[in-house]
Parts: sequence; structure tokens; C-alpha cells
Amino acid sequence: MLRAAAAACRWFPGVRAAPTLETAEGLGAWLLRNQAAAHVQLSPTTDHRQATAILRALPANAISSLAAHNLMFTALPQLPAATSLAIRLGSALQGWADLARCFPQLRCLDCTSRALEMGDPAGLSSLSALTSFRLVSPVPPADLECLLGSLPQLRRLSLAATRLRSLPRTLSTLTALTYLLLRHPWGRDGPFRGWEHLAPLRQLEQLALVLAGVDSLAPVLAGLASLTRLCLTNNPVSGAGFQHLPPSLKSLQIRGARLATVPEQLTALTALEELALPSNHRLAAGWARLGQLTQLRRLDISRTGLAWECPELDALRAAGCQVVR
Repeated sequence: MLRAAAAACRWFPGVRAAPTLETAEGLGAWLLRNQAAAHVQLSPTTDHRQATAILRALPANAISSLAAHNLMFTALPQLPAATSLAIRLGSALQGWADLARCFPQLRCLDCTSRALEMGDPAGLSSLSALTSFRLVSPVPPADLECLLGSLPQLRRLSLAATRLRSLPRTLSTLTALTYLLLRHPWGRDGPFRGWEHLAPLRQLEQLALVLAGVDSLAPVLAGLASLTRLCLTNNPVSGAGFQHLPPSLKSLQIRGARLATVPEQLTALTALEELALPSNHRLAAGWARLGQLTQLRRLDISRTGLAWECPELDALRAAGCQVVR
């Protein structure tokens, strides 16, 4: 089996491994012998002491990515070749400054916690190579402000379950951002606010708002000239709420919005190539408006209220558009 894995390493830059205390030493010797890199995934039952022992048994330069639970960075060895870290926390994460020491080349950080205590989030500023950050955790707004302000080089950002009432002010400093996902970030005290902080994000190409409580698109969206992909999933947007769709869009997904008719505002999206309207179970009218989308190449209308016979969709098919029902 090891011979087969060694042969595979000639074709793939890394192998996936789930070492334990019993197998770590043998895996380390094999990685050295074959000059291979490993994507290491530790078991959820591995505590921080065991994780430290396992990682110390492996060649530090052979670990290209790490997925683990409940690490304590203060005890970890330096992993100079690791560019990706996915960590799931049952308790507070300590030692943000040590994170930069352990992972000096970190490019992608995925952090999930039931209740994240940031400590000193400015310690992340040493992660100068970090370009992708995914955070799934309730977090104090002031801590998130500080964290984002220390990572101006980010290009991809996902915030989920943060319980925010407003977009962080320091989001406006992430001018290199090309992808932003917000998943159920709102609080319970009124509509979500702070959309004006998106205005400086001139390089933003993809925006996903999932369960974000959005009932009307903010005017700032219409000014994001680089935005080509917009995802609105399970947001109660309808009617005039679509007024500020960016005209630059090439892909638009409006899933589970309780639409009854195709929004009139879609006719202005003359560059649109992909349109997805699934799970709008009452959607049964306004199909003629789609005929103005001359660049449309794919239409998803699965789980809608559309009757089977629809001449307007036949015309779209004839023009080369793939219709998914």
C-alpha cells in the first residue's frame, strides 16, 4: 500500500493522512523517505496534548495543511510549509499571536466555535500571507472590528453565525476582497445595517447573502462595478426590493425568496448568463420578462409553481438557454 501511495505522490503534491499517536512516527518516516507532503486531519477526539505529540512526530516541512479540534497554539511546533488551517473549537481559542508563529505561511484559515473569545485579535496582523478567512462563531462586534482591521490583504471572507446587527466598519478597509459571504449574521433588534461599508470594495466579484434577513437590496450594491455573481438564499426580498441590482451581474441566484412573479428589475441585467430561481414555490408568472435577457445561457426554475406548458421558456431554449426544471 505504501508503494502505491509513493507512486501517487509523483502525481499529486500531497497525500491525505489521519495520524494517531500510534501511527505518527511511521507516517513521518514515510513522508521523509518519499519526500511527500501531507494534508493532516486529526480526529475530533484528539486532545491538544495528543495533537502536539502527533505533529512533533511528523516532519514540519511535510505538513501542507492541518484540520484539527481544540488546538493550543502556545504548545505547537512551527509548521513552516502549512498554508491551510481548519480548526473546530469547543472552547475559547487562546494565543492568536502564537498562531502566526506556528503558521508563518498561512493563506487560508477556517475557524468554527460555539463561542469565540478573541483575546487580542490584532495578533493576527502578523499573518501577512493570509488571503482567505472563514469564521463561524458568535463574536463580540468590537473584536470582529479589530480582527478585520488587522487583515487588509484578505481576498476571501466568510462570516457565519456571528449574530451581528451591522456590517463591521473595518470591512471597508478590505479593498482587495473579491469574495464575501454573510450567513445569518443579523441580530434580532431590527433590520441589518451598515451596507455603506461595502462601497470601497471595488474589486468585489462575488457576494453571497444567506439567511441574512435582507428584504431590500441596499443602494450601495448598484455601485459595485466588479460584482458579477450575487447569491440571495432564503432572504425575503421581493418587488421593489430588487431595485438596486448591479447591472454588471453575470450570475444571479434568488433561492427561497417566496417570489410570485419574475421581478421586473431583472430585465435590466443585460449581461446575465446564469439565473437561478429555485424553491420559489409560488413563482408562476412574469416569464416573458426573461426574453429580454439575450445573454442568458442557464435558467434554474426547479421547485417553482410554473405550469408545464410555457411558450416563453420554449423561446429561451430555442435561443440556446439550458432550462432546469
